[in-house]
Amino acid sequence: MMKYLVLVFLTMIAAGCASNTFKVVSTPEKANIFLVDSETGERKSIGVTPYEKVGPEINEVLGDNYQPGRFLNIEIEKEGYNTKKLWVPASSGGSLSTEIKVTLKSAEKEKMELDKAEKIVNQLFLAQKFARMKQFERALIAIDNVLVQHPTFDRALSMKGSIYFAKGEFKESLVWYEKAIDVNPELQGSVEMASKVRKRLNLPQVSRNRKPAGG
Repeated sequence: MMKYLVLVFLTMIAAGCASNTFKVVSTPEKANIFLVDSETGERKSIGVTPYEKVGPEINEVLGDNYQPGRFLNIEIEKEGYNTKKLWVPASSGGSLSTEIKVTLKSAEKEKMELDKAEKIVNQLFLAQKFARMKQFERALIAIDNVLVQHPTFDRALSMKGSIYFAKGEFKESLVWYEKAIDVNPELQGSVEMASKVRKRLNLPQVSRNRKPAGG
């Protein structure tokens, strides 16, 4: 199971009560909570989510780790989900509460997302490679493989504009640069290229105070 290191800034909430509270909740629930010794790596199971300790109970569970200026090394894991590794600042004392909220991601779902991202990167790489070799039709096929699945992917839209520009089809390149700008008005490369193409085609420049599509 893959593990991810996450630096978590906990909300230190004024609780309005006489004692501290240490609370851990997760989605989904029933995840195991481990306190990890930062020096030895030894893990100590302290319970399952949802989990809450109040006042003296906190010191019994966390001991010297729950001291001002110290960080708690906590792992939250559940079978079938990726483990969360958290470095959590301990409460500074007084009438404060420390609450940890985490969402665990399905290991299978994350693998699918990574596989999808890898395929997108591969297609973008192929499109760029074919364009440099002046195999423009193959480049367009590769970029369209991305856009079929992600029609508002601004970088892919811009790359398609670049392919048409390299091909010498400037009107068509402008269409795709403009589509990229519609999705992301801050995509500077597309803004500059659209302006360049308009100048080449003797077309008027347009205002770039656009809103993202759907906004």
